[in-house]
Amino acid sequence: MGDSATQDVNDNDLFISYTHIDNVPLDMNEPGWISRLHYSLGVRLQQIIGGQVSIWRDEKLTGNDNFSDSILKGLKNVPLLVCVVSPRYVNSDWCIKEFEQFTHDVEAQGGLQMGEKSRIFKVIKTPLELEEQPDVLQTQLGYCFYDVNPANNRPDEFRQDPGANKDPRYWAKLEDLAYDIAQTYKLYKQSRTEPANSANKKVYIPQPTLDIDEEYQSIKREFNERGYDVVPQSAPARKLGDFIAETKAELSECELIVNMIGGHYGSIHEGTEKSDIHWQTELTAEHAKAKGIHRIIWLPKAQSVTEECQIEFIDNLRNEEYELDKTEFLETDIEELKNCISNAVNKKPTTAHSPVATSASAEDNIYLLYEETDYDYTEALEEALLDSGHNIIHPLFTGSEQLIHDDYMNNLKSAQSVIIVQANSRAEWLSDKVRDITQIEKERQQPFQLRGVYLTGDETVDKLRFRARKFATIRHLPESNGDFDEFLQPLSVTGGH
Repeated sequence: MGDSATQDVNDNDLFISYTHIDNVPLDMNEPGWISRLHYSLGVRLQQIIGGQVSIWRDEKLTGNDNFSDSILKGLKNVPLLVCVVSPRYVNSDWCIKEFEQFTHDVEAQGGLQMGEKSRIFKVIKTPLELEEQPDVLQTQLGYCFYDVNPANNRPDEFRQDPGANKDPRYWAKLEDLAYDIAQTYKLYKQSRTEPANSANKKVYIPQPTLDIDEEYQSIKREFNERGYDVVPQSAPARKLGDFIAETKAELSECELIVNMIGGHYGSIHEGTEKSDIHWQTELTAEHAKAKGIHRIIWLPKAQSVTEECQIEFIDNLRNEEYELDKTEFLETDIEELKNCISNAVNKKPTTAHSPVATSASAEDNIYLLYEETDYDYTEALEEALLDSGHNIIHPLFTGSEQLIHDDYMNNLKSAQSVIIVQANSRAEWLSDKVRDITQIEKERQQPFQLRGVYLTGDETVDKLRFRARKFATIRHLPESNGDFDEFLQPLSVTGGH
């Protein structure tokens, strides 16, 4: 890592552009936000790259100094730029001059792009509107070091505290930033010492809403580690015609598409009534159908969706008739998505999911039936089922009443087995589900391989006294822990109870 007081400004790999006020600590005894970022980023880059990386920033700036010759000289040769964007940054003449000087000088080094990667890394410390940012920065996706609190819609900046009180969100975001800088730095070094070679394979993953940014970054890392470039690398063009043309051009170079759908609808594209994500989802569907490209649509299981437009958007995705072997619909945890990606990348055959929630037609599908408030109590049972090699179908909790009912009935008709989970739900609810399952079995072509009831949570008289004809029952209560192997034994017997 470099020290601006001693190092030669002509010999740097990365310049951090920031405004003085963003490095002023609230506690006078603590280092500033930029100082901590500088140190931690430098350490991680050297660990990832395995060699010396020189980071430079002007630690003497006060806001009143002239734009010095030393900065002009240094920016002519530095290949990468980190901008710590904040409301004060865009109002600082000094910062804007640094930014403009870098973008001007880097053209002589081959331009702002290194293949699909940009030389500018936008770190957003404090939120500000996109239109307030310089034009070139508006096209950068950026690294948001904050979340938005849904309770009051206020930004919650990530804490940099180390040790026991550390904020894992900050360190995860720092890791994403360091990894992406390292990848671009390696490309830059290769471009100066090696002839151009064939480009990496590409996968199209539009940036989702902030509520699933952690999952998005995890999937990006997954592909980067497999040698893929993830596109798009920049924010969508604001003019619809340009946006569609850019998206189609990027899709034409990709061999896989992953649409990650969060709980929010996202920003509406300028001049339209659809969000950027909605447009990207439609364009990817059109491309996948026309070209036969493998496409994965993923939603986190049991995510909360309250916006009417997002509920309608997700309902339409669930009800769409997907072509087998081309599109998979997943409403699962992130690990299941990674497994699906692994199969797609390795060209292993996969079974397309039904367009309704996570229902499928595999022979070993187990439908876990529970109320939303009991979701956390399913973990032990899930682990036992997954360890035994079974697929799990979860209930649908978002969408219209009709869609939720249709999903419920479809799962009861198609699943190999069904297990009711009761922790906090009423005894009447459990009785209703037992009655539904008993009735629906009469309409099925094959009987359930296992009809089970999993009683957990607090011990109650109703749970201790529960019995149901032809239903296997297991109790995981404070004073009673049943044997999962015995309970699930019917699942090991092909084609019978």
